[in-house]
Amino acid sequence: MSVDVGEVLLPPNTHGPGLDVEDIRQAVDPYTNTTLFSRTHAGMKSPFLSPESPLNAEILNAWGGAIVRYPSAYLAHRWQLTKGLFGTRPRSWPHDLVYVDDVPQVLTNPPVDRNHGKLHLASIRAFEALRDTFAFCAWPYLLLLMCAIVTAWLARKHDRRYSYASLAIGVSGLLYALPLPFVAPSAEIRYLTWPCFAAIVSAAFSGRFIFLANSRTEQN
Repeated sequence: MSVDVGEVLLPPNTHGPGLDVEDIRQAVDPYTNTTLFSRTHAGMKSPFLSPESPLNAEILNAWGGAIVRYPSAYLAHRWQLTKGLFGTRPRSWPHDLVYVDDVPQVLTNPPVDRNHGKLHLASIRAFEALRDTFAFCAWPYLLLLMCAIVTAWLARKHDRRYSYASLAIGVSGLLYALPLPFVAPSAEIRYLTWPCFAAIVSAAFSGRFIFLANSRTEQN
């Protein structure tokens, strides 16, 4: 938003001296917020604040004030991130936003060798070929999720076991996804892990009900 409106909207205590719009412009990428902390010349304070830090209130007030003053810029920013989060990701974006082909070292845990198996390498090649297509989009999963919820709702009087399980899982995934256009800090697909997984499980329960219903119909 600072870049779009040509004004530094960050509270003074969150960054070093000399931060200007151009410094923010060269540091910000459209798909993540971490570069703001690593690439600004003026420097940014760590975002991991203690609950009692007075800077929390400053950031909250500045955030709310920026939205009130520049609602169009806020909505444009959130729409851009929402498209990146739920839609296709351009090939120019890092593949880490979709999948990570690496074995991270966690603290003092023993190192783990990378998988060099043929099946793994073939899978990675397939992921790379498909990562800018709808195959790695979230919206097909959300569509499947909503279809499963509707099916489970219509079937709740006929088979409570499967329909209620489908409803519980499906609604949970949907409620998880709904606030993301407003609160997701970046377009990384990991924020949609549960909604996408919930769509598959909820649809499986709904499909199980449809299969049982057809079997009963044929028997009758």
